[in-house]
Amino acid sequence: MPDLNPKPLPPDLSFKALFYANTSYDYFADAASQPFQFTADRFESVNAWWLAEVSLLSYVQQHDFVSRKLADAGLPNCEFFENETTGTQAFIAHNSDFIIVCFRGTEMDR
Repeated sequence: MPDLNPKPLPPDLSFKALFYANTSYDYFADAASQPFQFTADRFESVNAWWLAEVSLLSYVQQHDFVSRKLADAGLPNCEFFENETTGTQAFIAHNSDFIIVCFRGTEMDR
């Protein structure tokens, strides 16, 4: 994977910020130059980066924001799921080449 441009640390490094994702963060900033390697048959650091971005994005509460960021990264199809009893949330994002499923369970308010 070519070098990524380092991002500055977020201004809020508090415990609370861990549970409420920042909507000013530049999600998938290098997606165009660092495409997901959907044919990989072994670890690829670029895929780990994509999955870390997806994991962080899953904590954003606004579904329209999440959908827009995923679409901007090349995943135009997104569906959200939630289990009200357990509080578990998930989304499936995909394009014609690959699917990403992301689960989220930790919530500050529970």
